[in-house]
Amino acid sequence: MWRSLQAAPFRLAWRDGLFMVKRILAAGVAISLLAGCAPRTQAAPHPRIISYSPSVTDIIVDLGLADHLVGVTRYCLLPPGESRPVVGDEEKPNSEFIASLQPDIIFHQGKGENFRSVQQRLPGAKIISVKTDSVAGILDSIRTIADAAGQPQRGMELAEKIHSRLDALRGEYAAGPHPRVFFAMGYDHPGTIGGGTYLDELIGLVGGANVAGDMTGYPQVNAEWVLAARPDVVICQVDNDSQLEPARRYWLGLAGLPAARSGRVYVTADPRVTFYGSRIAQLAEQLALWIHPPAATEKAP
Repeated sequence: MWRSLQAAPFRLAWRDGLFMVKRILAAGVAISLLAGCAPRTQAAPHPRIISYSPSVTDIIVDLGLADHLVGVTRYCLLPPGESRPVVGDEEKPNSEFIASLQPDIIFHQGKGENFRSVQQRLPGAKIISVKTDSVAGILDSIRTIADAAGQPQRGMELAEKIHSRLDALRGEYAAGPHPRVFFAMGYDHPGTIGGGTYLDELIGLVGGANVAGDMTGYPQVNAEWVLAARPDVVICQVDNDSQLEPARRYWLGLAGLPAARSGRVYVTADPRVTFYGSRIAQLAEQLALWIHPPAATEKAP
């Protein structure tokens, strides 16, 4: 009797301990099953990037870093079906709204002093200015953006790919002929592109001669000036598809233009024609097709 009573506490302790072990194991299995069934969520992408430039946004997307974007301008073009908060004008950035997006990096092409209040709110954020107003500037910007995002190899590869494509085009069209090209932004008192601009550089790279090359910046001209310049090719960028046919009729209606007589008038509503970004090689190839078409009477796309 005494022995039975003496052994009872040990049996009870052993039984209670076994019961606790079973409970712990069961809980662990349940947690594992729940973890396996629960949807997997990814951590917020880092670094978090705001882009104040359509060309910078294109570079970020082409580097495979679109998931890092947390803010863009209303002019930026994102992959189909995607959207981001619009951050407004870099001339007067809204520091409170920007801070709410918690960016790690802000890329812009304006003046750094515009972002002083932003820097005060976000002392740890990098605010980086890039220049994409030339071929060299675009390639440098690609490398700068990739380095800042922690992906230097991607930047080197993308810049080298673009450089190789442009070099091939330069070699293909170096010997000539060199048609005279007028690039119009709009019609009926359009703007054009002067020497030293990104598009002037691309037109020359693919064997064209910019008729406004002796001007600077983006001057406005009129029909009389265009007639006197006698371009062999007219390339016109308009704001939307509804302007495509009116613009084409306008330029073809200037019968004194060599471009109108041959039908070499090309009108596009693609906004990227004036984006200074990583699509520069594709644009150069398109300019080459317009400037050196398979047939002189090829119709505008």
